[in-house]
Amino acid sequence: MVMDLSFLLGLDVFYVLTLLGLFSFFSAFVLFPPGQMVLIVSGIFVGFYDYNFLLVFVLIVFACFIGNCLLYFFCRKHGEDVVRKFLPIRKRVFDEDLLVAKYFFRKHGDSVILIGRNLPILNGLVSILAGTVGVDRKKYFIYTLIGICTWSLFFMGVGYFLGSNYEVFMKGFG
Repeated sequence: MVMDLSFLLGLDVFYVLTLLGLFSFFSAFVLFPPGQMVLIVSGIFVGFYDYNFLLVFVLIVFACFIGNCLLYFFCRKHGEDVVRKFLPIRKRVFDEDLLVAKYFFRKHGDSVILIGRNLPILNGLVSILAGTVGVDRKKYFIYTLIGICTWSLFFMGVGYFLGSNYEVFMKGFG
């Protein structure tokens, strides 16, 4: 017996799968469009079509978490090799910079992950840096999840406000 997710979630299955795919992909491998724009648009759809905010939020957080973890594990395994191959940095300079980054993450890694997840530019780079320098998995998972939740809640909330009050905004522009 196959359970229909759209009945449980109040969402179209296509919408659910699209959200999961987009957020996993964008959070891991694409820095454009910025994640906050995609979150705002999702919030607008939730507010406009009266979808279940909490369930869409959980789906988005799950998808972002999966995408960021994929990038983290990729960079943990191949990060140094990829950077050495594609960036024009001399070996000695790269080794010194990598040593400094590893020290910095060991000393301040929790803060860097948590704060970096909530800053527009660092948001997409945290997984790359954390994976390349080999940040502890448990710490990475916990702080990434907290950071994704705060980031997503804020921007999706902005979109939800816009979507649920679209008539007010349309009167202001009309």
